[in-house]
Amino acid sequence: DNVSEVINYDEPIPPELPPELPPETLPETAPETPPETAPETPPETPPELPGLTPPPPPELTPSDDDDDINEEDILKDDDNKDPNDSEDDDVLDDDFDDDDDDDGDAKGVTDVIIEDSGYGYEAFRYGDKGGMGRVWANRCQTSVHRANYNWDTPYSRGDTVTVYYGDEITFPGEQKIVIDEKFTEDMIPGCVIKGTNPKIKDMSEFDYTVGKTYDKGIKHQFGAFRDLKDAKKQGFSDQDVRFFLTNKFFLRVGPKMRDLLNDPEWGKIPEYSVTFTVPGCPPGTPEDPNEPPTGGLGDKEVISTLGGIFIKDGGFGYDANDKLNIDGADGELFVNNRGSIIGVKITNPGIGFTTLPEIRINTKTGFNADLKPVLRFIDVNDSGFVVPLGTPTLQVIDCVGKV
Repeated sequence: DNVSEVINYDEPIPPELPPELPPETLPETAPETPPETAPETPPETPPELPGLTPPPPPELTPSDDDDDINEEDILKDDDNKDPNDSEDDDVLDDDFDDDDDDDGDAKGVTDVIIEDSGYGYEAFRYGDKGGMGRVWANRCQTSVHRANYNWDTPYSRGDTVTVYYGDEITFPGEQKIVIDEKFTEDMIPGCVIKGTNPKIKDMSEFDYTVGKTYDKGIKHQFGAFRDLKDAKKQGFSDQDVRFFLTNKFFLRVGPKMRDLLNDPEWGKIPEYSVTFTVPGCPPGTPEDPNEPPTGGLGDKEVISTLGGIFIKDGGFGYDANDKLNIDGADGELFVNNRGSIIGVKITNPGIGFTTLPEIRINTKTGFNADLKPVLRFIDVNDSGFVVPLGTPTLQVIDCVGKV
């Protein structure tokens, strides 16, 4: 009974494929035409459901506490030194902005905070040259800086001086004059010019480090084989090279280059000189150089007021009710939620300060705030208001544009 049935599984026979046609007999098929696409229709807008229209955003209005705050009343130092402080925690919002200001047009330095004013300075500019308590040339002397960087002993009124190409002259109270390709006779009235201006090109930016180098001492040199050829390719003449090497170059010079410089005819620079008589003190100043140029007074008479408070360090632990005391003026503190002072509103700027007013904060919990007063100066002649009788004035000098 237990007989196993044997089943034979025959392998399937694949269907016969038609023989391949040779390439030349393949029928050409027309390119398929892409199906036409239906024009896109905008998605249907679902109908508005009654009662589901979002309400308009609430209109924000500044708080009453900020209505009378002006940006110019607040000077602060936002350094974000606290790692736990958010980036904009100490940034005053737009309510402090004055719409009348052209903030976008403001450029350059608008304030200078003097943290240490020092001592012993004159209240006016003498014009003397020197340093370390020593006067090298007084305000009525002329100085000459030669092309090879040497300084002449200062010249006084009536001295006759001859300068050459590349020299620099500074007359009392005037800007520096350079004897170069741009020099003209009218730059030194009454001078006598001898010769023709050689108009030597400046080689101070020439790269002489591509030639021979040395392991010891001065590593680079100016040589005749490489550097002189490079200079010629860059448009420099033999005169330009001679002037540069004999006046401006103080490093190693190759032997062949030195031989050329020893030849007085190589790169010979034509004679060119300017001779003039040294003037005296600047016009409008005393002829005695020991007397102050302005008699001890400044350019104009001004009065001072408290223009603002610079917050060098806002401190911590302060309260908005802490009282700010300023000698001769009044102000109010603005404190953030960390107890740091972020602004000061000047309610009474005072008038007639002759020294920086002292600032104190009456607080029970605050520490380490550092506030610096910033004075503003008003010309009594151009202020447009009457200065109270007896108001102290200051003499100041305007150094802008002066030498």
